[in-house]
Amino acid sequence: MNLALSNAGIVLKAQQFLRIDESQHARIRCEDGTVWITQDGDPRDVVLGAGQQFTVDRPGQVVVFSLSGAKLELHSCIKALAKVKRGWRTRLLSGVNRMFGRLRAFESVAAQG
Repeated sequence: MNLALSNAGIVLKAQQFLRIDESQHARIRCEDGTVWITQDGDPRDVVLGAGQQFTVDRPGQVVVFSLSGAKLELHSCIKALAKVKRGWRTRLLSGVNRMFGRLRAFESVAAQG
């Protein structure tokens, strides 16, 4: 399969497909054309026309099939996960800093008295 990448995302020719592995929470937006989306183990089929989008709601493989040629934008959840991880790390470090601050204060009081 030959995929043409553009600034707007992925361009599929008519009857061309795109297989995406491990794409849970990814958002697929159809900018132009019509695509058929199916997820591994899901009995539903989703058809998107221009301007419509779909968020992958289960783990596993997704197949996007272009019915008439299509231009897609694929937004993964990597940025969202990075924010969550960064926020978690920040909260952890903040808690550790508070704990060491209290420990220093305790040591200083213990040293004085």
